Amino acid sequence: MASTTTPDRQAIRAEIESIRGAFNNLLDSLTADDWKTKSANPAWSIGQLMWHLGRGMEFFPQAIENCRKGKGPNPPPFLVGPGNVLLTRFGSRGVTAESAREKYAHGHEALLACLDGIEDGEWSKGARIYGNDYTIASTFGEVAKHFREHEADILGALGRT
Repeated sequence: MASTTTPDRQAIRAEIESIRGAFNNLLDSLTADDWKTKSANPAWSIGQLMWHLGRGMEFFPQAIENCRKGKGPNPPPFLVGPGNVLLTRFGSRGVTAESAREKYAHGHEALLACLDGIEDGEWSKGARIYGNDYTIASTFGEVAKHFREHEADILGALGRT
């Protein structure tokens, strides 16, 4: 994944901002009944997925720091999936639309601060994190992929695909 080209910061920022807008639009479109509906992801309800998306935004700045250090957390692979499910189920207890929005906004701001702090020579620094290989550059690309994956889980459950 190493590259000698420097990614376009303005394009990355625009994509991150676009995904934030999409997250907020999706959040605003959900009713109280939608919030409790089982998503197309069998592990979680729609409300739990909205919390998970906020937690995901908090993960990305952490992943960038792991890439800078060249090492990330790597528990045994058989624990990663179940751990993620349990973290989301427990972490999302009591989640509301506003708390999900705040969690996402916190991660979003931290990610933009990371973007502003990336030195040109750092983009290819990488690490294996939870069994996946990331570089600083690729971590930014994961933001949209993660959102789109779970947006489809939510919209599919609501029959809005």
